[in-house]
Amino acid sequence: GGAWWGAFTVRDGIITLATNEPASKLYRLTGSVPEQVFTNNTRRIEGIEQADGYYLLVDGDGQVLKTADFASFEPIYHGAVRATDVTAQADRIGG
Repeated sequence: GGAWWGAFTVRDGIITLATNEPASKLYRLTGSVPEQVFTNNTRRIEGIEQADGYYLLVDGDGQVLKTADFASFEPIYHGAVRATDVTAQADRIGG
């Protein structure tokens, strides 16, 4: 059971899922039992992508954010479009 609506990313056969809540819960799916990870997250995640040890995410505020731990976030793009999904080419993610 549970509310599994949300965004997800797949990297190296591991699914990371962000639930669709005011503060998304994040789960790593590697088997039959989901493991909650990054319990300190306070953002609603509408789109997520994992690459090179970082995650990119959008929360509907017109920014693309970069994080490794979901405690601190670095804005890497800001625009007028309130994106609900994000993707990246791994060799283009910089600081």
